[in-house]
Amino acid sequence: MKCTVCGSEINPGDKFCMACGTSVESMGLKAAAAEQAQTQSIAQPVVQPAYAQPQPAYAQPQPAYAQPQPVSYNDRINNDVAASTDATPILALGIVALATSLSFYFSIAGIICGAIGLAKSNDFMRKYGALTGKANTGRHLSRAGLIVGIVMTSFFTLCILLYAIGEA
Repeated sequence: MKCTVCGSEINPGDKFCMACGTSVESMGLKAAAAEQAQTQSIAQPVVQPAYAQPQPAYAQPQPAYAQPQPVSYNDRINNDVAASTDATPILALGIVALATSLSFYFSIAGIICGAIGLAKSNDFMRKYGALTGKANTGRHLSRAGLIVGIVMTSFFTLCILLYAIGEA
């Protein structure tokens, strides 16, 4: 008889394999199981067991998605008209801010109009989600008017101070 684990010879009457120490009784069970497996493999095809995924002990919450609401053509037009009417003052403030910031006497008005235009553009962005068209242009003009107004006011203030110092 041969050991089913290591393949070495086993003498009759031995209870363990002298090479690997495997019990002869367990080899008998293995040999019987191997013979049974061979007869089954000849008789029927081998089918792999199908393992199921473990199921959680609690129920998974299902996300509640809202159904998309249809938007009619009139709703879109009304929203565009509202955005356009809200964007017009931003553009006007940007133009006024840039125009007045370039003059000596009205550069402070340019700073004020630029600040108000930027604040209104932030409100527009919160309300509609993005700046588009007139609102975007008005924001850039307001920013430019604010910056130019600050630079011009500083320049004119410096000129006045230098003139006052020169007269003294």
